[in-house]
Amino acid sequence: MIVKLLDATSLTLAAKAAKLCIGKEWGGGDEAAYLKTLIQRGHESVLEHVVYVFEVQGLSRACLQQLARHRHISLSVKSTRWALKEHAAYYIPPEMLNEDRDEYVRRVEDMIEYGKRLGSKYGNDVGKYPLPECLQTDLILTLNLRELRHIYKLRTGRTAMLEFQHLAKELVACLPEDEQDIVRYRSDALERAVQEYLESGSDEDRVRMEALVE
Repeated sequence: MIVKLLDATSLTLAAKAAKLCIGKEWGGGDEAAYLKTLIQRGHESVLEHVVYVFEVQGLSRACLQQLARHRHISLSVKSTRWALKEHAAYYIPPEMLNEDRDEYVRRVEDMIEYGKRLGSKYGNDVGKYPLPECLQTDLILTLNLRELRHIYKLRTGRTAMLEFQHLAKELVACLPEDEQDIVRYRSDALERAVQEYLESGSDEDRVRMEALVE
């Protein structure tokens, strides 16, 4: 997977929006520190003025489906039809044991070849139906800073799809260091909730923690 940052708006926009909304003076200094103060106070809506555009190459269709479930994003995805005309690359889960890889590769390539045969006979709209979800594609992703924080918090947990964990971390790694800090920043309330859940493991503490993540 290759992730590139194509375009981004400035943190200054969010800082100016915050000053307009809440009347708190911003002296034009460290926008990142100022925005962290707002996050502490629950004023995250202004982060939506900071918008990023990424190019993502080599994302599996399975991971794309997970990404598309996030509603506050825009996606432009390379058509699956091209997979039937070009070399069809596919994702191999790194956690897969070597003893299973040979069969995995054989079955995936069989499905791709079958799709190509159907495509040549009935057209690519029919040929793409049997293609496996590990088939990789390229896309342009646009989202704002608030949604990127949300995705990072949800998709870097140990229960998240491993490929999506990698994607979330790569998206953030493309940003300047101060903006990376904002994405990873957790309010004191969330830090306390996470610690309480880790100590108790109770459903009640888990619900409280997830509510703060939302």
